[in-house]
Amino acid sequence: MRTRLFSIIFFFGPGLAAAIANAPRFSYAIPATPGAMGIAAIAVDSHSNTYLTGSAGDNAFDATPGAYQTQSPAGICSFSLFGPPSPAVSAPCPTAFVIKLDPTGAVVFATYLGGTGYASATTIAVDSDGNVYVAGRADAGFPVTSGAAFASGSAFIAKLSPSGAELEYSTLIPGAVIAAITLDDAGNVYFTGTDYAGPSFPVTPGAYQTQFGNGMGTAIAGKLNSTGSALLYGTYLSGKLGASQGRSIAVDASGDALIAGTDYGSDFPATAGAFSTVLPGQQNVFLAKLNSDGGNLIYSDLLGPASVSAMKVARGGDIYIGCYASASAFPATPDDLLLGPPDSFLLHVSPDGASLLSSLLLPFGISLGLDIDSSGSVYIVGASSGSLDPGLGAFEPSFTGEPVDTAVIKVAPSGEIAAATYLYPAFGDPAAEIAAEPDGSVVVAAITNTTAVLGVPASEVAYASFFYAVNFFPWLTVQNAASYAANTAIVPGELVSIRGYGLGPTTGFASSPTMNLDGVQVSFGSVAAPILYAQADQINVQVPWELTGESSTQLQIVYNGVNAGSAKLPVSPAEPGVFLIENSDGSVNSSSNPARPGDFVAIYGTGGGPLSPLPGVTGESWPLGPLSYLTQPVAVKIGGESAGAIYSGSAPMLNSGVFQIDVTIPADLPSGPKSLIVALGGISGAPTVIFIR
Repeated sequence: MRTRLFSIIFFFGPGLAAAIANAPRFSYAIPATPGAMGIAAIAVDSHSNTYLTGSAGDNAFDATPGAYQTQSPAGICSFSLFGPPSPAVSAPCPTAFVIKLDPTGAVVFATYLGGTGYASATTIAVDSDGNVYVAGRADAGFPVTSGAAFASGSAFIAKLSPSGAELEYSTLIPGAVIAAITLDDAGNVYFTGTDYAGPSFPVTPGAYQTQFGNGMGTAIAGKLNSTGSALLYGTYLSGKLGASQGRSIAVDASGDALIAGTDYGSDFPATAGAFSTVLPGQQNVFLAKLNSDGGNLIYSDLLGPASVSAMKVARGGDIYIGCYASASAFPATPDDLLLGPPDSFLLHVSPDGASLLSSLLLPFGISLGLDIDSSGSVYIVGASSGSLDPGLGAFEPSFTGEPVDTAVIKVAPSGEIAAATYLYPAFGDPAAEIAAEPDGSVVVAAITNTTAVLGVPASEVAYASFFYAVNFFPWLTVQNAASYAANTAIVPGELVSIRGYGLGPTTGFASSPTMNLDGVQVSFGSVAAPILYAQADQINVQVPWELTGESSTQLQIVYNGVNAGSAKLPVSPAEPGVFLIENSDGSVNSSSNPARPGDFVAIYGTGGGPLSPLPGVTGESWPLGPLSYLTQPVAVKIGGESAGAIYSGSAPMLNSGVFQIDVTIPADLPSGPKSLIVALGGISGAPTVIFIR
């Protein structure tokens, strides 16, 4: 064991306070005239980059130099404003777009994606290498790459390079309106949607259902190979008597696809053992799982008289479906929030589809977007008429008084509404999308008619309404101070960053550990926490070691004698995060200063839990000796390989919340950046990057 004091002391002293204060927290907005630009879908990657897609009018935004399409290629289209028989008007055709934003909100690339006719993206996904997959509707003229699966069709699936400069592949899909896509680890694209003009969707031999169901439309599901050159399977999914629509799709590690949608018939093929095989209404939520070749149903479920808006699958396999229906559609507990019809519900379904675990009535109207974080909490965005009670620490605790506000709620894995916030007034169609970031913030895309989202005077904005995308911490959030990952629970002794609003002074103050910093006081239960940094939207503290053995605690923040925020938090024995990695010569590991295979490195982190024989002392530093050791079993993996631990315990002369683990790098690791994951007692922390020579 050894410790290099200079860099780590600097990092954890004022340098750490400044680093945390300047951690990614951003906001951005995209204005547009009604119909000129619409954000239909968003995605985030593991590096907190954000991807937006939808449709844009004639050069509605400035594309970046070197982008795949720097100008909208679309020609003139004929539109009927109010549908037939209203007269048609001519206007520039809308085209699809993709915009990538970095964690500060800066544009990495912005490109149009279309042909001479109409094109509109409806869904987006990103793989681990940063390739971007987009799907939507398209007319003739949409760019199709050589060797594409289909040269004509009503929908497209396209893959863009990580730089946004190259179209890796683009294929059309006949007879399809694609609502959602997802990816497997091999880069195959799974999609669902509806064939409204059938039978024209290219079903494949051996598919589960080869017959079109109903002239009003039939749900489809398909799997496109990783090069976009072949449809591995394509199938219809419906009964014989009714129309159906595929709305959301997910894929598991075996390649089995889970599709959620809405059926409008009376003979949808529910399988034995499903939650329900009876269609109780004119519209019904269906949940169907196809095997990896699309030839058989693993199960098919009917869940109730509602229409599906979104579906996500949690890490453990639990399924969450957002849907809307009449208030009496599902059983709901008496304390659930209620609006007039239509009402929104969150359905929680067991992984095998056999049990409806809960149905939560939500304070939203028709449109819902949802996402799930790594802890299993569900984030939902919709339009609220003012029935929320966000509480202290929320981004916007007050209803604006408009007819409806865009709002976000968090549903804990237990099924309780754990937090909420208003955002901005919703305008017209309240459709909104949401993505959960690893740091506990969210990205929301919606439409509003207030210039507050732009941060500019109303006199400078010529448009009546605009779409926007913002990233923010919606409510009081506790992060591991090393990884910036949102905590699922706090750990005794851990150094944490508390994010919220109105928590302290406008100007930030850093300090050696103190119980009162510029009027800010923090406590966990009855125990005061030492503060290292305090500012209006961020406080950095050490969780008291005195919480050891507790199962939960109440976080309380007081600013100038007034309650500024509170939250009930579970307590965990470990949730490790890594500050930095030092090479064997004491220098900080980086891309320009990699470590050698077979050498050893020192990992400094927090959230390691109790040590023995010397316990940590709240607000104090570890002594030079005697050493104390982590009591939880230690496992470190680098590039997927186990790295042997030489030492794991206290970090002499550093804050008692910091642990040190020395490990040997596997000798056979190839050069380049590798993922490093620390697990303590079987609890893995957020991955960090180590660079190998």
